[in-house]
Amino acid sequence: MTKKKTLLWSLSLLVILGGGAVFYFRDRVPVLTAETYSAAKSQWETRGLKDYEMDVEVSGVQHGKYRISVKGGDVVKMTEDGIEVPERVWTHWGVKGMFRFLEEELASRKHPSAAYGVSEPESVYLHARFDPKLGYPTRFLRQVFGRKLTVEWRARIVGEN
Repeated sequence: MTKKKTLLWSLSLLVILGGGAVFYFRDRVPVLTAETYSAAKSQWETRGLKDYEMDVEVSGVQHGKYRISVKGGDVVKMTEDGIEVPERVWTHWGVKGMFRFLEEELASRKHPSAAYGVSEPESVYLHARFDPKLGYPTRFLRQVFGRKLTVEWRARIVGEN
């Protein structure tokens, strides 16, 4: 093998190993299961807030930065990148809407052909992290192997640590 080919192979191997290391050591989000979902939802129902403001950053198929205002458990105002969002969209957001979304994702994973266009549930990766104190979802990641359907969001209640 020539020096040029050896160098090319070495560089290729470094790129592959580097990419693998980045993937392996990235911020890991636990797998979303029916059990983790139920535990977090129960925690939110017991300890959660009725009035709060939340920032949500979404990336993937859909993207944007949202500010959600909730009073009495219901969304009363929402902006996307600083622009007010129509009221019909509000139902999908706030912690109540986020839990509904996660429940729908878990159900869709059981029958992935209709929702994601793949035949095997194992092709759908659902991950979520929940606030340890209040139970609300702080991070969600959906990846579908072989499809460009990645959705990721990070949420935080303003003023909560």
